[in-house]
Amino acid sequence: MQLFNRNFKIIVLFVCLSLTIVPVCAASESPYLMTDNQGTVGILDTQTGAWIHETQIPVRSLSKYDQTLLEEGIPLYTQADIASAMEDFCS
Repeated sequence: MQLFNRNFKIIVLFVCLSLTIVPVCAASESPYLMTDNQGTVGILDTQTGAWIHETQIPVRSLSKYDQTLLEEGIPLYTQADIASAMEDFCS
C-alpha cells in the first residue's frame, strides 16, 4: 500500500508540473514574434530567425505598456494575427 501511495504522489506531481510548463512551451513555439528590431517594431519568423516585417515605427514612440509587450515579444500564430498586430501597432 505504501508503494502505491508513493507512486500516486509522483504521478500527481508530474501532472501538476506538466500543466504549468505546457502554456510556456506553447507560447514559445509561435511561428512569429512581434518584437523590438533595433529600436523599431518588427515581426520575426521564429523558425528561420529572419525578420519578415520591418517597420519605421520607433518603439520609444509607443506607450510604456506597448514597449513592455514588445520587449517580451508578442507571439503570433497566423498571417491574420500578423495583419491585426501590424494594424494595431502601426496605425
